[in-house]
Formats: sequence, C-alpha cells, structure tokens
Amino acid sequence: RVMSHLFAERYELPPYSVMLVIVTPVELDSPAPGPSMGPVKQDNYAAEKPVAASTTLVGSGWGTDRLVDEIRHSLPDTLGWSSDLHSNPDHIEWVQVDLEEQTTVNTVRLYPRDDRHHEGAGFPVDFQIQGAITMDAWTDLATLTGYEPGEPARQVQTFTFPAGTYRYIRVIATRLGAVGDDGYALQFAELEIGGPPPAP
Repeated sequence: RVMSHLFAERYELPPYSVMLVIVTPVELDSPAPGPSMGPVKQDNYAAEKPVAASTTLVGSGWGTDRLVDEIRHSLPDTLGWSSDLHSNPDHIEWVQVDLEEQTTVNTVRLYPRDDRHHEGAGFPVDFQIQGAITMDAWTDLATLTGYEPGEPARQVQTFTFPAGTYRYIRVIATRLGAVGDDGYALQFAELEIGGPPPAP
C-alpha cells in the first residue's frame, strides 16, 4: 500500500539571495518512524494591528502598515516604516502598535532595514521600549544607550523583559540612526511582539 504525505514548509531567505530547492517524492510502505514536526512559528501579536507614529514617511515602499505586514525584510514595494528624515541625530521619534486588547507580552523583535546598500540604516542608537494600558501612563520595558547592532545590521534584534500586560507597545528614540548621506531617521523593516509560552 502506498501512503502519501502532504506537507508545507516556510523558509525565510535574505533579500537578493538565490537558492535552488528540489523536492523529490518518495513512496513509502509505512509511515516514517518518529514524531511529525512542523515549522515552529513565533507568536506575533503585532501582525496587522493599528500603528501610530510621531511622523511617517509615506510612499516609495514606506508606511505604517508596512511595519506589521509580516514581511521581515526591506523589499522594493515594502521597505517597512520610516520617520521623517532629520539633519541631526538628536531628535525624538516614536512608533507604537495598538494590540487592541490587553495582552501579556515579554518580547519585542525589531527587524532592521536590510535593502541593498542600506543595511541597518535608521536603526536607533538611544531608545526605549515602553508599554501602556492607556496612553497617558507608559512603563519602561527596556532602555538602550549607544546601541550597536553590528555592521551591517541584517538580523533581527530581540529585546526581552519581565512579562506584563499592556495594550500599547512603542519604541521611542532620542538619538536616531544614520541613513547614508540623507540624514537621520528611525526605520524598521518589521516590528513583532511576543509573549511568554502558555503554562503547561
């Protein structure tokens, strides 16, 4: 008796990379031993949620909706989110996600801009990650000063903190990252928010 198995896998490849994947079907008389395991998906409470910002560069692949579209790389039509550009780095910019209900979270994952020749551009130097139930009372969850993600920054930067219940999560920068010769801005390809694993 021939048994068939239908499966799906999701692979994330860096922009501008090339990979050939060949899948060859094999007929089995019996199921392969061992547990069946699928890809591990991280919680992302920010996906498709409303985004607000101090300023927003609109067009040319930028927009608040691009921050939470689950595309973790800066591609031509969806670069991510960017604040306005400034002539000096000492400028306050912020971006926030409304989770639409109180949610227990303990992780923020920031994906740097990674389009060619702009890897890591606009990633903040001095910034805080904050949470709030109402927007008039913010709690500092993580404070970074002189942050250096590595050059060039292509990989996700993950920040964890004690689990707490919040509706709003924001990143507020007081010293912006350079964007080549164009000036300084706060820029991310994607922002994700995660929570602790469920209790056993």
